[in-house]
Amino acid sequence: MYALGRGVLEDDVQAYAWFNIAAAQDIKGAEDSKKLAAEYMNHEEIVRAQGLAREYWEAYVLPFRN
Repeated sequence: MYALGRGVLEDDVQAYAWFNIAAAQDIKGAEDSKKLAAEYMNHEEIVRAQGLAREYWEAYVLPFRN
């Protein structure tokens, strides 16, 4: 949604963060989408997105893992 601005404002940092989470779970196509998003970002944005991905992982993935 963030990559295309569907229902939310387009945001490459948010898109990268969520693609990173999806890629970590082996979701098909997520790694390629993450790489594509990175092409539109500078180093600082990628670092910020990676930090967000860690926060989101801890808040929205870990609590639901068995």
